[in-house]
Amino acid sequence: MRCKTGPGEGGGCDLIVASSFARIFYRNAINVGIIPIECNTAAIEDGDQLEIDIEGGYIKTIKKNIKLSLRPIPAFMQNIIMAGGLVNFLKNNSKELL
Repeated sequence: MRCKTGPGEGGGCDLIVASSFARIFYRNAINVGIIPIECNTAAIEDGDQLEIDIEGGYIKTIKKNIKLSLRPIPAFMQNIIMAGGLVNFLKNNSKELL
């Protein structure tokens, strides 16, 4: 799962980076297609540009070149995110799930 945006660009994908999430917030974010990224955020400052590689399991700060490990997102949750949320996932996969 990759998000590609350039400097100053918005879009690509929606995500939130935090040191932790309440379980219900984490699942609700996934269900609406938002990627919840958990990592040690102490080295990240407001306005920092980040390179995020979910498959590689890291976030890198561009300016300081600091690489941070992130908590893996389970594959089935990645599938929900990639579908644009739980409703779309169920629409696209209802035959396989029944």
